[in-house]
Amino acid sequence: GDLLPVGVAERRALHEDPRLQGASTLDELIADAVEAQQALKEALAEGSTWSTQKLNDPVKVPYTSARRSWTSSSSDAAPNAQHYDPGVKDRHAAFEKAKRLQRSY
Repeated sequence: GDLLPVGVAERRALHEDPRLQGASTLDELIADAVEAQQALKEALAEGSTWSTQKLNDPVKVPYTSARRSWTSSSSDAAPNAQHYDPGVKDRHAAFEKAKRLQRSY
């Protein structure tokens, strides 16, 4: 649909159509993040080795590893750029970061 100013929408008795994250658990959220990360890499670097690598474990693949980066050519979706895959946080790291960023209301 169209984006409308709040006042116009209220006068028309329209309700907000929020786009919500479908995940309701941390494990579901991480699974969605892994899927999104892989889809993005495949869109950027279709068919490349980099696009299929799972680089989520910084112990196995350190953040400084050249394997985390891929340089696109002039014919790629995002041409002539260096792309970096930081991986997706594991459950423990994601939980700890969420706790650290949590606000009290």
